[in-house]
Amino acid sequence: MCNPLVCFGGTLLLFFNTPHGIYMSADSRFTNTPVPQREQAQKIFRAGQAGVCAVSGNLVFNGTTTDDLTGKTTKHHLDVTAVVSSAAEGLSNEPAAAQVHFLADQIYHALQAYWRIAVEQKRLSAPINPTGEPTESSVCTLLFAKREGVQVMLYQVQFSFAEYRHVRGYWVNHLRRPDIIRLDPNLELRAAAQGKTRCAPSVNQPYPVRSRTALVQAINATYAEATSASSECSEAVGGPVDIAVVDERGFHWLQKKGGAAFQAR
Repeated sequence: MCNPLVCFGGTLLLFFNTPHGIYMSADSRFTNTPVPQREQAQKIFRAGQAGVCAVSGNLVFNGTTTDDLTGKTTKHHLDVTAVVSSAAEGLSNEPAAAQVHFLADQIYHALQAYWRIAVEQKRLSAPINPTGEPTESSVCTLLFAKREGVQVMLYQVQFSFAEYRHVRGYWVNHLRRPDIIRLDPNLELRAAAQGKTRCAPSVNQPYPVRSRTALVQAINATYAEATSASSECSEAVGGPVDIAVVDERGFHWLQKKGGAAFQAR
């Protein structure tokens, strides 16, 4: 995916639906970025009064285009996390289905504007997929959850592009409309995990969801496992672990980079 794009992807997201709230956690790693920004990615966002969303995948894009007449080169940049942050702040108090469609549209339009200028005009001599077969690849994925009364609504929004060979022989990457999938929030003791899940096999095991303290400790242990799994995993997942919860008090942070760590009560 990172050719012809210069993109920074990775992330491990965990979601839990418990008797004491719905939880979302994320690491803070921007892959292949300069050191000052490397551990500063915010991937979790408040979504209205009773919702939370998080994003994983390729989150920052940098590209260039060159004018055929003047030879002038123009740089293009897109930070998906900034788009999600702005869109989440603009959410009105609507049902979850309307909110997730609004978020999906905002992200898609931002990706589409970048894609048309910096990606679709590229005429590649070779495919991104090494097999040379037409394929569909992920760009990024949004996880959205909201408490509506006694119900929890959980959605996944997938953004992808299709790669195909033009009749003139070069390869083109076309951004697809987002796929919005409603997920079953009744996870019992397990996490809904997204992103680099292969870096943390423990995500498939039961979690101690009855206790907030035990759950937070288990979440932190999962990220410690992911960052030490391999050099590939430590490149994609790392930095401070952010944990947010939506409970009877609404949205609030349990852990947030730059703030105090979680304190058991």
